[in-house]
Amino acid sequence: MDQASEPNTTNLDGALLEVRDSAEDISPRPPDTDRQSDLIEKIANGKFNVDLGRKEIKARFLSEYGQWFMDGEHGTLMHAALKAIYDKSALFNRFKSLFTLIIEQYPYILKVGEKLAGETALHYAIQHKLSDAVEYLCHCVTPTAAAAAISCRDEKKANCLHAAIKCRLDIRTIKYLISACKASAVLDVDDSHLTPLHYAVDDAYYTNREIDDGSRPLEIVRLLVEKNDAALLRLDASGRTPYLLRAYQRESKILKVVGTSEASTEEQNGSDTTASTDSPDDWVLVGRDPVAEFILSYSLRKFTRRDIAKCLYHPGQERQVQLDLSGLPLQAISRDYLDGLSEHLQFESILRIVRLPHLTIETSPNSAGHMIRANSSRGADPVLLVFNWLRENGVERIIEVVVVDNEGRAYPDSSIKKALGGFDIRVWNWGRLDLSSDVIYSAAPLAEEIYLYSTGNNAALVRWASPKGLIKFTKLKSVNVSVQKSREDFGQLTQHLRIFSNDINAQTHGRVKVSYTIVDELTLAAENMGKYIQAEYKPWSDCILKFGTLLRRNPAFRESRPVKIAVLDDGVDASLPIFKGRIAFGESFCYDVPGPLGNYFVSSTGHGTHMCTIIATLSPNVRLYIAKLGSRIVDSKVVSEAIDWATHCGVDVIFIGCGIIDRERCLDDAICRAKMEGIAIFCAANDGRIQGNEDLAEPHGCIRIRAASEDESELARQGANVHFLVPGRKKLAIRDETSGTIILSEVGNSIATATAAGLAGFLLSCSWFVGNDKDACMFGDDAIGIAFNTMVEPNNDRFPRVQFLERRFLDELKSSRGLTLVESGYNITEMEWDDTCTEAFRAVMKSLRMIFGA
Repeated sequence: MDQASEPNTTNLDGALLEVRDSAEDISPRPPDTDRQSDLIEKIANGKFNVDLGRKEIKARFLSEYGQWFMDGEHGTLMHAALKAIYDKSALFNRFKSLFTLIIEQYPYILKVGEKLAGETALHYAIQHKLSDAVEYLCHCVTPTAAAAAISCRDEKKANCLHAAIKCRLDIRTIKYLISACKASAVLDVDDSHLTPLHYAVDDAYYTNREIDDGSRPLEIVRLLVEKNDAALLRLDASGRTPYLLRAYQRESKILKVVGTSEASTEEQNGSDTTASTDSPDDWVLVGRDPVAEFILSYSLRKFTRRDIAKCLYHPGQERQVQLDLSGLPLQAISRDYLDGLSEHLQFESILRIVRLPHLTIETSPNSAGHMIRANSSRGADPVLLVFNWLRENGVERIIEVVVVDNEGRAYPDSSIKKALGGFDIRVWNWGRLDLSSDVIYSAAPLAEEIYLYSTGNNAALVRWASPKGLIKFTKLKSVNVSVQKSREDFGQLTQHLRIFSNDINAQTHGRVKVSYTIVDELTLAAENMGKYIQAEYKPWSDCILKFGTLLRRNPAFRESRPVKIAVLDDGVDASLPIFKGRIAFGESFCYDVPGPLGNYFVSSTGHGTHMCTIIATLSPNVRLYIAKLGSRIVDSKVVSEAIDWATHCGVDVIFIGCGIIDRERCLDDAICRAKMEGIAIFCAANDGRIQGNEDLAEPHGCIRIRAASEDESELARQGANVHFLVPGRKKLAIRDETSGTIILSEVGNSIATATAAGLAGFLLSCSWFVGNDKDACMFGDDAIGIAFNTMVEPNNDRFPRVQFLERRFLDELKSSRGLTLVESGYNITEMEWDDTCTEAFRAVMKSLRMIFGA
């Protein structure tokens, strides 16, 4: 062969590339279906080399093989190349130039799927744990193209993040994929309706060693959450967020561990003795979960209350994530009050904030019957009382503490240290002037943000800026100082603050940011929200109260099933004695209301407290579920959320005490779901009396109530939209939400609706109590509607007369006892419950068709 006919060669990485000068000299080509495999085999065997630095070689190569880059027997040439290096990672470097050339010619090739399985080249590389190839391919394209490739789905709708986590790709590459992907990729769900974060919290995709160590799952979860924390709110097919899925698995693991321990104990002892399910060792084994703790802490710090509830809890299972007592009617608390809150407050292990006014302690009555109040100056420690109570109720960490400590004598330093020590506080806002940094450090050594209050005394500023002051807080990021104007010259005070700021900045090398504000008068920490004005309550009818008194004389009634009534209003003053033992649970849906007015156990205007009082008074055995909506008028979306919450809580009756400004489909759907569960829903008919609004929506599917006068002499105007007329016409003292002033508001329809809900609770309690095994007790608005209609007299349209109950009950007793009640000297308030009362009440309930049977 002459010089011209010999092959031109070039060496790169020790491989050989053949390039023929003419078509006649080219060896016979293999069949088209083998062209890809022919090229791949030569490169793998070191017989082919691609030199992208020589244009003529690249041109000849593209002329010969270019048409097979995208179309082969199984997909692209890139797929074929990746299959060749599977389990042969040493070959990867030989294919780098080929990968670069293919992507240069077809920038979109990473989005092209394989013909058989539908996998893109990136998916294939991930599935086969070719980490170097995954990162190299992404680096070969633009960041936008790489992000688009990562978002591509396979035949199971999984993107590359799903695949990387499921196949346990090395952590370095997973971190790269998360950093390079679109934020929306974290939200993608596969055909199992799972996001990458759902897989990341699942122990099934980690080795036992990784689970025990915890660093790998925690790192992946942290990166995904920081990329797009909306993934924390995505639900799987079972309605679980990633946190709820993790909690479900941990609960299952606890049960499994405890069960294994029990079985082992039985086997070793040869007896039926089993290990206690409360064994500390069992719980310690699985109780500390850094992944769950990270999600919990992150959501509490970053999310609104609405999103916190969605992220962490199933509807109806919400826990209290903050404690704000600054809206208390009185700034005096007692242990009894806190224990009363414990009956319906279920705290999360981590609280986002605890906010307290300057408190005093209200002790037990003295011998003269007067309440004794004590503050810290008399030896009592309110902060110790509150924070120890939180510990007793399962609180382990508190993210932010805000306490007023500028009224009267300050809380002792020792009380502050003892009260807050161990809570891992990250934001410190203790409203005492010139508070020692030693006290703060003893209580919150890991504080990241500190609020300080200064009299302007330079000596205090110097102590704070010293090496033994704020410098020792290793996690500290910011310091916010509020300074009260002092007698010192304003310019001199400003200079002192500038020196303080510079000293902190220099000693922490810029890690701690300092801000300061000079004010005429300090407003410290929390604000006294004023006293709650309780409105006077007048019952609808003595008839219901008489029966309630009689029923409660029977011990069996007190143990019977309570009626669950949800009150959708502006909260309730839970400190009132009437609610002791009657509030089962609560949740706030006024997400945009800051501070204490967001708590369900604080009534914004007093209206909700008044409605709850009516219901609790009329229903002899009731548990209240408080849904705080925040305002007298709300939109339908908020109401629908509250109705769904109440439905999940399994209530029997829902009372809607607010006006609704619109009627969206979501409200009708929520009402429909509640009615399907047998829940009766009461709402007030609109008469324009809430802030003069004549256009409030009247939701369909509710029992609509309008007010009549107490003696029935003046019935309210009627209409097709009214189901029943109930006594309730009166004025009520309400605190205006904007100005805080007390106004007289015509709230007759609200009172009438609460009265109707209380009557419904009374009837349900009675029917369930006296109904025997042969009776079928009715539920829902159908049963309530029938009962109400039965009490309506023909000449008194839509007005249920509860006197019917008393009249019928006394007639039944007279018949069963064979004498008149006048002869016996009995009346309802003086009777003792016996079997004849049970039978008489059963007859009354049957006449109302609340029960039926033998």
